[in-house]
Amino acid sequence: MMHKSYYKGTFDLHEMDKHNEIEHDASLVREDAHFEPDQSKIAKTLVEDLLT
Repeated sequence: MMHKSYYKGTFDLHEMDKHNEIEHDASLVREDAHFEPDQSKIAKTLVEDLLT
């Protein structure tokens, strides 16, 4: 992903979900990647905690 030309291209969230590419662990509504490798899954309990 880091070597891709974005001049006319696009990227999606699945491309960003690659280890050692663009990586951070600061989501408010997803579990840490250590506990949930599929970062497309929203943690309902974290959403509820955020909204209450």
